[in-house]
Amino acid sequence: MLKALLNKAKTAFESKSESPKPIAAQPKYQQHLDLIVVPESAMDAFPDDPNPLVDAMVNYVNFLTQQAQFNRFEISAEAIQAYHVDYYLAQVKNGGHAQFVGNSGANLAYTLADVIDGLKAMKAFDHLALAEKMSKWVAENPEDADAQTGAEGGIAPELAALDNPFYELEKAHPLRPIMAEWIANLEVLQAVDDRMMPRVLQGIKTLNPNLRTRQSKTHIAKLVNQLSNPLFLGLGMAGAKAAKIEPLLQVGTGSNRNVDGQNTMTWFVQTTEGKRFGLSTETGVELREYVDPNGETLPVSLKDTSLDHITSFVPVEVGNVVNSVTHAEIDATKAVCAKLNAPIAIEMLLAKLPEDTEADYVSVRSTGQSLEDQLGASIYVVCNQGSVAYSAIVEESGARLLTEPSHDLLVQVSAVEISEFIEGLQAA
Repeated sequence: MLKALLNKAKTAFESKSESPKPIAAQPKYQQHLDLIVVPESAMDAFPDDPNPLVDAMVNYVNFLTQQAQFNRFEISAEAIQAYHVDYYLAQVKNGGHAQFVGNSGANLAYTLADVIDGLKAMKAFDHLALAEKMSKWVAENPEDADAQTGAEGGIAPELAALDNPFYELEKAHPLRPIMAEWIANLEVLQAVDDRMMPRVLQGIKTLNPNLRTRQSKTHIAKLVNQLSNPLFLGLGMAGAKAAKIEPLLQVGTGSNRNVDGQNTMTWFVQTTEGKRFGLSTETGVELREYVDPNGETLPVSLKDTSLDHITSFVPVEVGNVVNSVTHAEIDATKAVCAKLNAPIAIEMLLAKLPEDTEADYVSVRSTGQSLEDQLGASIYVVCNQGSVAYSAIVEESGARLLTEPSHDLLVQVSAVEISEFIEGLQAA
């Protein structure tokens, strides 16, 4: 069955030669995947419970676009319509039509078109009427549309006026059962034994001829951000240059905290040594201790704690400086990494490993001239959710990947290979 299904997917992908709908500025492509795969358990739950089937569709589109790296024009029009209709539903229920408009950002035109086409196909005409009013307002007020957030000061009254009718409509005729009914009757829908789903999805993933190139572009973009954003680059440098090296694993959300008596924006940071705080100062970037006076965090559920525990709980504090780097050091390191094409070199090195490996975070240890008088950078690379780490030595002549901590050579690439790879990315 698996082979037959993948052959069906391959045939569907190769047989379509034009866009599912004529949108201006839509890129032309030669292949299209007209297949939607959901687990049998989702179909079995329908119609008593519509949620598993809608969730399965959302998960399928997420897999295709995020892991299999298909773009929105290369997958079933019905799938992307259902996905965006559910996105519309979730956004409006959470923060109104203004939030939907604001959070859609640069994709608003395409997302709105999918929502309207999907609601038409589902015959959800009451919901459609509200979506069309929103679409009309967006078309007539492009500058105001850019200012929408769904929060105070970012809610247009015309959009707010659509919210209560939407909520009342949801009480009387919820959208998800309508969506599930439509999905269940799609000709391109294929239910698969739940146990087979991982293999089927991986098989579909291999059908994308642009998979490796697109994965590389995504990985490189993340590495470029880490090696150019002053905060991210600085925090990585501070950890890698600390007395006891502690490369970064994650930079989390920011929040205002008391730092040396001043209300200061801080970021939660995870290094190989544990939790830290990061902050940007007038002189540079600091990595600071994460001090928890309680020795533990407050339980997530109130039923698991006591009133005494809550009232005696003391918030975590920003402690002493672990290490810091100056803005001048960050700027100089940024320039070296850019000149050496370090993000691209690291992606090429990891791609040469026998197993799938993706960098979580990179931390620059040092930059400067090597013994061979080459400009170079030594970069600590943490991969696969912190499960493995390497050192990347990137120089003008090329780059090599070393094991940690033994520094045995694993793979290498030459400057010529890096240049050819860049030309290939630009042409793709």
